[in-house]
Amino acid sequence: MKGIHSDIVRDRRDGAPWRVTFRKTQDGIGVYNPTRRNIGLVIFMLVWLCGWAMGEWFALAQLFGSGGPFAVDLFLLVWVSFWTLGGLAALAVLAWNLVGVEKLFLIEGGGIVTERGFGAITRRKVFRVDQLSGVELAEQQGRHAANGAFSGGAVRFVADGKPQSFGIGLDDEEADRVVTLMQAFLERHQPERDRATSGARIDRPGDAAPDAAPV
Repeated sequence: MKGIHSDIVRDRRDGAPWRVTFRKTQDGIGVYNPTRRNIGLVIFMLVWLCGWAMGEWFALAQLFGSGGPFAVDLFLLVWVSFWTLGGLAALAVLAWNLVGVEKLFLIEGGGIVTERGFGAITRRKVFRVDQLSGVELAEQQGRHAANGAFSGGAVRFVADGKPQSFGIGLDDEEADRVVTLMQAFLERHQPERDRATSGARIDRPGDAAPDAAPV
């Protein structure tokens, strides 16, 4: 239970440890969602990148050292450009699978921040509480369709009229808890007239509603 505060989240119903970390500070609540590592994909990408590096070296050696015809050099330049972009994309996929993390901050001053990325490469979005509505679980099929950095998350909401998401790879109970925390946060910070639009939790048939997480 390290990093988890009992006043914002209780033990899982199945007794397993939480993969997601919940932290409460004076500034608010933070949710840290590390990527679910796909070992098979990591091994494949490492092998592919070895071949990519060899192809990159060979193409650059030919381009800058052969002194061949202009048409050949032009073809190599175009080819190595796309090859380099492909390698960078593969490196990004590998980095996401190894050290990728998604963060959600519920700031007591009345703001919500989402971050997604790895290392120094992070995309941040900041929303005012009065911009948010429609906090709910994504549909079952959408939640488990993918686990990449550009995938939709398990928790959906609307910010300033635009759909947003959080929670790549969250399981059902993790997603339920995040929705509960977000809805409770909005209820405390949004004006009374806006509470009706803050969204409702989507229950799956046969699921027992989780205990409310007091914040």
